[in-house]
Amino acid sequence: MQHNVDRWTRTIERNWALICKVVGISEYEGVIINWRPIRGATKGSYCSSKQVINMDSRKFDSTHDMIDTLGHELTHYKQYNDGVLEQDWNDNTMKWECVWHGEHYKQASTYNSYFNRPWEVEARAGGSKVVKAYSQKIRTILEKRKAAKSPQKAPVFAQKAPEEV
Repeated sequence: MQHNVDRWTRTIERNWALICKVVGISEYEGVIINWRPIRGATKGSYCSSKQVINMDSRKFDSTHDMIDTLGHELTHYKQYNDGVLEQDWNDNTMKWECVWHGEHYKQASTYNSYFNRPWEVEARAGGSKVVKAYSQKIRTILEKRKAAKSPQKAPVFAQKAPEEV
């Protein structure tokens, strides 16, 4: 399970303040990130009862992919902490339901119904915002490095302008 865990952990540590600022949480929140295998195509999940983000380091194609997943799961963390997303047990169906802004949602039966849930739409947007901020930070760093390595040369001017005829 050590597949890129050190790399991803360093990236998160170096960018934690930025990630938290974009998501809208304090960088001192008590969220735990747990690297572990996850079945199927799922790259990350959030467990609200334990305040744990589970992420599978084997499934990320790039740093941006990992940052996107982390931003997505941190958005869920924020949703639960803000009380806009909750879990509620339904005695009639004997299943857990999500409660979004007071409205009960039964478990999704298809990928599309899951994908279009309002808290998932918001979480995907949160992940995208984090990727955008991270990419901008990297671009700025690279531009500064490039500017420092290649000093600007002063333009060369002709000694004397040719005379008009």
